[in-house]
Amino acid sequence: MEEKELSWLAAIIDCDGCIGASLIKPSTITVRVALTNTSKLLLNNFTRIIKELCGGTTHLSFVCRTGKNKICYNCSLQKRRDVLRLLKTLYPFLIEKKQRAKLMIDYLSKELITIDGNTQEEKLKFLKDIKELNYIGESCVIIKEGYDGENKLCML
Repeated sequence: MEEKELSWLAAIIDCDGCIGASLIKPSTITVRVALTNTSKLLLNNFTRIIKELCGGTTHLSFVCRTGKNKICYNCSLQKRRDVLRLLKTLYPFLIEKKQRAKLMIDYLSKELITIDGNTQEEKLKFLKDIKELNYIGESCVIIKEGYDGENKLCML
């Protein structure tokens, strides 16, 4: 795989992608790397590169959502080993979502490599930590013009 394609994929995930996890049962966590976009061409390229990285049998699901404007497509990778392989490969190229990727890599590495996996407490801490990253960071800072005409930094 060319470095150019890996950096493109990382940039797309940084901008429009999601590295996330959800609790679906008291002891079951689903993980995902997903992309939502209105460009089917972009999603097809995203899918092609992921399949090359993770193997031809990787299951990617497409969900088409309609809204007031354009049709929106979602592509999600949820197989744990594939998510781990993808994030380990893309880690050097990620910027905005590098912390999320590190959390996911650490969590999945322990779960998939050790016999015992993660304890319930570790699972809940992982969920809490990855969700908190949605609310902190540079992407939550905006510049707003104050009443006196000066720009001010505001936390959302």
